[in-house]
Amino acid sequence: MPLDQTYRRLDENRYAYSAPMFGYEAVLDVSPIDLVLDCPGLWTSVARPG
Repeated sequence: MPLDQTYRRLDENRYAYSAPMFGYEAVLDVSPIDLVLDCPGLWTSVARPG
């Protein structure tokens, strides 16, 4: 079954993310090449660009 999810760009470093099936909503921090660095409440990247 596909996971219904949405992403909305807030600015160059953040996306609003939603996965309604799990009741999860968060603002994701991303790197300059759009790799997710932080998924609040789930995980945080240890390696940071730069």
